[in-house]
Parts: sequence; C-alpha cells; structure tokens
Amino acid sequence: MFQAQYLLQGTTVYSPWMPRKGNTILFTCDLVARHEGRLEVRIFHKKEEDDGNGIQVGGTISTTAIGQTVRQAVGLFDLVRYEFKSVSTAGSPDTLDRVLFRMLSPVWFDAVNAV
Repeated sequence: MFQAQYLLQGTTVYSPWMPRKGNTILFTCDLVARHEGRLEVRIFHKKEEDDGNGIQVGGTISTTAIGQTVRQAVGLFDLVRYEFKSVSTAGSPDTLDRVLFRMLSPVWFDAVNAV
C-alpha cells in the first residue's frame, strides 16, 4: 500500500481514508531501516456521515525493530486510515532521526463469534 516512505523526526502523516471491507483488519508495517528513530502507526475509523479526524482504535504499532509488525483492530466503522509518526529516540534535537517503512495491503475479514 505504501512503498519505501521516509519519515523524518517529529513528522506525522495520515493515509487517505479507505472503505472498510470487513469489521476486522490485520495491518502490517515493515520497518526497512532507521537512524535513531521509532515508528508509530495508529489506526483511526469513522462513519461516512461523520466529519473530523475519526476515533483512534486499538492495535497501535510502536517499533524500533527492523522487520514486520502485525496488529489487529476490530469493530471498525465505515472509513479507516493510518497515522504514521516518526519519534526521536536519541534525545537530541541536533540528530536527524528518521525511519524508512512500508505498509503492506491490509487483510480484511468479519469476526465470527463462537457458539
């Protein structure tokens, strides 16, 4: 979905809104490289008729580990989007902390309750 994107220290970027294709999502972030930074990925959702930025839902990714991290969020409304944030881990404003990441296409499904 998002290929090889750099985020610099203190940067927050939002994905476009996408329609949900099930009430549950598995989303995967692949942290390709980093220089002192930490990547945070949050998921937001809202009803189509609602204005605003939406409501944050569970399944936050916060990682400094190179590789893939998978999270799940359930009970989603009509529209879903990601928030990507690069957070400094060096503690100094003089460093140029950055992360290089990509998001894989989400997996959608409807949760089924066991009887």
